[in-house]
Amino acid sequence: MVTLEAPQTGAAAIVALIPPQFLYRYRSATTSYFEEELRRAVDNCEVYLTNIAGVNDPFEALPALIENSPKEVREYIARFQAVFGKGVSISGTNYGEFAKNGRFKKGKLLKAIGPTLEGANVTISSLKFAVSSQRSKLKIACFSELWNSLLMWGHYGQSHTGICIEYQPIIQAAAEKKISPLAIEYTADRPIVSYIELMEHIASAKNENIQDFFDLERAQRTFNSLVMTKPKEWEYEAEWRVMDTGSGNAGYYHVSPMKPVSILLGANHSASTLDIVRKIVGRKLPIEQVTLDERRFALRRRLLSNV
Repeated sequence: MVTLEAPQTGAAAIVALIPPQFLYRYRSATTSYFEEELRRAVDNCEVYLTNIAGVNDPFEALPALIENSPKEVREYIARFQAVFGKGVSISGTNYGEFAKNGRFKKGKLLKAIGPTLEGANVTISSLKFAVSSQRSKLKIACFSELWNSLLMWGHYGQSHTGICIEYQPIIQAAAEKKISPLAIEYTADRPIVSYIELMEHIASAKNENIQDFFDLERAQRTFNSLVMTKPKEWEYEAEWRVMDTGSGNAGYYHVSPMKPVSILLGANHSASTLDIVRKIVGRKLPIEQVTLDERRFALRRRLLSNV
């Protein structure tokens, strides 16, 4: 079985993934879970990761797939195994060792994962399953580069009555953890991914880059096409996201790279929302109020007393 993960990255790719100084998460203040969500964020750096199938963009993690021919797949498997060894699958498993241990019949096994027609068909079926399976497991939480977006406050801050949590990404913590913020790419065209590109993406995440076999930039582009690309209509969100591809359910996850540093109250917040925020936040973080600029279509912010 093959799974989809972020590929290995070189120094240039790591620099490109460095987030801005602050990121923002808009939240409604009238949900049944508002108080729990705020408390978990402030006290434990926890963020709710939701399954990607339940978000508001139906094209999330759904690139257009191009089917390579079995012949092309066989040729890639042949090139791969010439470098990494006969019996090694693109997912990094050495089935040749399994055969030596007598767990499988060697000839049948190597045929099923080798550069044969059967091996190509098995690989193609595994790739199709991997895309659908990984989408069902993918969980995300979304952040924005902007605290002062009228549209974001209107759409995600419940018509400016909710809050916005200001986060400071901790780069060192992000480098040490799998859950770290990544920037969304926006495009007018739906991304296209071929079976061969999928194979290289999977193989580069699971195997060392022996003899510079993998084109890591192409593998990164494939990863972005799979889970980090959205239509240009969403560009106003200026989104960064954290995500998890494990088998766990949607829920609260400790995201140490994302440190809350301030709570912003929407321009139309109620007195009860302010009371809840003060009760939960106390003196742990600054509380600020967003106000309307007197002359422009713009938002401003001012510090409030926490008591």
